[in-house]
Amino acid sequence: MLGLALPKNRFDLAQRCVERIINARNTTFVPLNPEIACKAAELRAHHNLLLDDAFQLATCLASGCDGFLTNDRDLKKVEEVNILLLEEMR
Repeated sequence: MLGLALPKNRFDLAQRCVERIINARNTTFVPLNPEIACKAAELRAHHNLLLDDAFQLATCLASGCDGFLTNDRDLKKVEEVNILLLEEMR
């Protein structure tokens, strides 16, 4: 799941960002499945997560990611995933 914060009506910029992500060497698309859905429900219930956050983290776990890069400090409470905050990488 991708969320972009871009200036209004800058669809060209959004398209370029999406293309860079899609074509990056380390980008992998993982289809959702019942295992990921169940893990998302578990994470959501246990950590009081938003549904999209729960699905992203469940997918991260199921696919063996080394970490999850985010600006959301609140996700640090999910100990099952190595949460990497952008602000800590500066």
